[in-house]
Amino acid sequence: MRYYLLRKNASFLENNIIVKFFLTIFLSLFIFSALAEDLVIDIRGYYKNDEIVMQNENKLVHYESKGNWNDNSNNYGKFKCKGSLLINKSGKRTDNELILCELEDVDGEYIWFIPKRSDSEWEAGVGKTSITSATKKYENLIGKTCVYAVTYYKDTFHTKTKCRN
Repeated sequence: MRYYLLRKNASFLENNIIVKFFLTIFLSLFIFSALAEDLVIDIRGYYKNDEIVMQNENKLVHYESKGNWNDNSNNYGKFKCKGSLLINKSGKRTDNELILCELEDVDGEYIWFIPKRSDSEWEAGVGKTSITSATKKYENLIGKTCVYAVTYYKDTFHTKTKCRN
């Protein structure tokens, strides 16, 4: 009887250790994923617009910008954006727009994204950007939609973009 109780107690301890092991692994993974840092990209640069204004006061704007960027993972490099958008006479954007931006880091790796703003033309504001393509280092970002805020001063701008992990 004593042997049976010792054996049963040992089996209980083994099961208890296994449960604690898996619980520790699960909690560690949960905590580390919760602590995973969001990607924050800081972009500064210059922009210029070339406009065609129609008789009805709607206009086509060709947008071009370039500058530099860095992120909270110590990546940095240069960037450029190009695109076109239609603005109605009240200054609101229409659905007819396409702007594509390219970030290149110092290692020659790339991220391409398409920013979308609210209906305001060139005022400070917020928007969303969709990462549409990337090279090997940044492939995990493809398909992410990030939030950004932009401010303008004369022909310069500053953008902060936050992508949740």
